Amino acid sequence: MKEANWFTKKQVAGIFGCSSRTVERWIKDGKLSPTTVQGKYGKQTMINPEEVEALKELEASLGIDRGVTLGQTTLPLPQNPITPTLVNQAISEPLNALVEAILDHRAVPIHQKLMLTLKEAQALSGMSRAYLLEAIEGKKLKAQVIGRGWKVKRADLEKWVAKI
Repeated sequence: MKEANWFTKKQVAGIFGCSSRTVERWIKDGKLSPTTVQGKYGKQTMINPEEVEALKELEASLGIDRGVTLGQTTLPLPQNPITPTLVNQAISEPLNALVEAILDHRAVPIHQKLMLTLKEAQALSGMSRAYLLEAIEGKKLKAQVIGRGWKVKRADLEKWVAKI
């Protein structure tokens, strides 16, 4: 059944300037219908050149220009190709905005947190770390070790600051 001019997936990928994975997606989507034949080294997927030509014409009618080569015919590359810089910029700007939105949504401002680390208590109260630790050790400021560091309730910090 294998004819000399039938193409393998790799050859079709070379014709269209895409990956073999893209050709596999076209097969899955029904754009190409391959035939499996017994080759020299086992079963091989072969694609009819008429289907490849039809797909090429379909892409041309849709305005998709890959600069493809089939036989002696070569289509030109687009006049204004999309450069990797434009693609990276087009992808990175919305992605950065999305990451910032997620981080902004997750981050709770210090003045709204119930439990504060020493660093956050220092920033909120304006007191030095040493002064806060001295108050904790002197039992003037309630705090406890949670995880690897001291945690202070915001309400307790506000009461202690008000007494000073």
